[in-house]
Amino acid sequence: MNAEVTLGTVTVPVYPQRIGYLENRIGPAVQAALSRGEGLSASDLMPASKEAAYDLLVALIPTLDKRLSLWQFCAYGSAEAMAAGEYDEALDESPTLPEILDAFDVGLRVSGITRLGELLGKVVDPRLLKARINLAIADLDTSPNSPSPSGESPSTTSGQPTPTSTESTDSPSLEPPA
Repeated sequence: MNAEVTLGTVTVPVYPQRIGYLENRIGPAVQAALSRGEGLSASDLMPASKEAAYDLLVALIPTLDKRLSLWQFCAYGSAEAMAAGEYDEALDESPTLPEILDAFDVGLRVSGITRLGELLGKVVDPRLLKARINLAIADLDTSPNSPSPSGESPSTTSGQPTPTSTESTDSPSLEPPA
């Protein structure tokens, strides 16, 4: 099943992607989206959300970045204008929110991800799946390899210290008597 999506002034074909490709692109795109959201102020939320949406769409629709650049998607007239934060409404060719949502819908549907979710929902309680996905996302966000929002190195210990083994002359041996 093939389809097309229109994002702003660009129409892009959408093709089913191989499972290995999806596995290796969507996971990192989701991780990047979560990392982008750490420690953001309210004013930084929308720009980070646009960039995260773009990264996820490019994972679902690999030809997107060849037809629509990040700076166009984010409503800028050039890469330099985006870097400088100089928005010019006359140069804005960005997609609308409904176009972005439709692109996600089409990308997920064409690659079979929507159908897979529906099939899994028939076998496993959807609330359990949702809880597992939320837990996995929370684990990604708090993994020891993730930098903390403050920039400090994560602690390698938590809770009680690990007990150490020392030989005691006051306690009986666990070995049977000879």
